[in-house]
Amino acid sequence: VFKPSAGAPTTKSLVQNISLQFFPESGHLVDGILTVVGFKAVDQWGTPVEVSGIIRTEEGTTIASFKTFHDGIGKVPFKPQAGKKYVADVETNAGKRTYQLPEVAAAGINLKVQDEKMQNGTKGKKFQLSRSEKDKALFETVVLVAEINNHLVYENEIAFEDYPSVIGHLVTDSLPSGILHFTVFNKDGAPLAERLSFVDNKEYMSNASVAETKISTEKRVENSIELSFADAIQRSC
Repeated sequence: VFKPSAGAPTTKSLVQNISLQFFPESGHLVDGILTVVGFKAVDQWGTPVEVSGIIRTEEGTTIASFKTFHDGIGKVPFKPQAGKKYVADVETNAGKRTYQLPEVAAAGINLKVQDEKMQNGTKGKKFQLSRSEKDKALFETVVLVAEINNHLVYENEIAFEDYPSVIGHLVTDSLPSGILHFTVFNKDGAPLAERLSFVDNKEYMSNASVAETKISTEKRVENSIELSFADAIQRSC
């Protein structure tokens, strides 16, 4: 509400305040291990923002460039080093902004999980466990557990022997659709790394037929259709 004599109301444009968060795959940046780092950018109202920038050390050495793929979300791989701090520089409409990345752990475990289609046509997950060179004896043997919908579907003790990393496979064709939760435990049962992956076997889908029992385009006239499923399983429509 304003007086006509006061002239046109003035509007003040708000400066976009971008929040940028980084999420290392399996939970931590570990020294010397190539890690995929996911990131998410939103403004002060929680709306996704498309951004691009670089990751560098605090001393100014550029490590990698990155940009969002969709809805403010993206990923960037790089190999962190212990003792160094990493930041991200992003150009915004308010000028250049700098964001801190998580600290680098000198020792630990990294878990990578990828979708995989095997030679016989079955679908599964390929997982790779990597350990740091420092304190590697503490991670000589670990236990990998996977569960979906609170049901245990995989448990295996893994020995690194003399290798820095090991690779395994998990067939998922027979699993129900849902979130597959991987956790790596040390010999004392303490969790070291976690990873979530999606299983979508589409077993929840089935064909249906649609029958038009009463159709009219007249105003305020009743229309009726009938959905029929071949099986007797209850459905939600």
